[in-house]
Amino acid sequence: KEKVGFGTSTPGSLLSVHGNANIGELTVEGLFKGGTLTATSSVIAALGSASAPSYTFIGDTNTGIFSSAADTFNISTAGSERVRIDSSGNLGIARTSPSATLDVQGNLFLGTAGTGITPTGDISAFGGDINLGYGFASSTLTSLHGRLGIYDTSQASTSPGAIFSIHAASTTAGALLINQTSAGPIFTVQDNGSTIFDVRDGGNVIVNSGNLGVATSTPGYRFANEGDGLFKGGLY
Repeated sequence: KEKVGFGTSTPGSLLSVHGNANIGELTVEGLFKGGTLTATSSVIAALGSASAPSYTFIGDTNTGIFSSAADTFNISTAGSERVRIDSSGNLGIARTSPSATLDVQGNLFLGTAGTGITPTGDISAFGGDINLGYGFASSTLTSLHGRLGIYDTSQASTSPGAIFSIHAASTTAGALLINQTSAGPIFTVQDNGSTIFDVRDGGNVIVNSGNLGVATSTPGYRFANEGDGLFKGGLY
């Protein structure tokens, strides 16, 4: 087949244009290679696929942008889909059916790790806070079918011993601080929805039901102490 060249004596394709060209409408069936393409209206391409995206790069044709379906935007690298925005506006990373505004399959790392710190776990956050909701009391942190552990930098373990576990080494701040600035219960313990113990405003400790044992796991009275005791003041 004869080749036509504009601005070149050695056209490498059926039509080769070296330089600027003003074209009203151009239809290309096959691969379009070019330098800078400036359009005053739409550039319409085939849908493409993960392994052969519509918008790709010379020398790396399995990486680029394509559309897997109507109203869907996809990004692929190395011939595999990595990112998808569906028709509802949900963004999926390594997810082909995102079910939330941001749906990530795999680990999530936030912030900048310091020297010698390696992100581990499903969510790793360095150098900042994680705010849930608007930061109000109604915000929740939920661990489904698992355990939630908080460790300081000297604690290497990642196996919490309870549903919620706090591990701290030597620290002047303490492992747990609860501060209440207004009236009402500060700390409450419930058994099947019934309050059995709480710490209230003003420092009052209330045991609503059950027995309180000191140095015993089987208190037989409302208050049982199997050790020495010192009381300053009256007993009523």
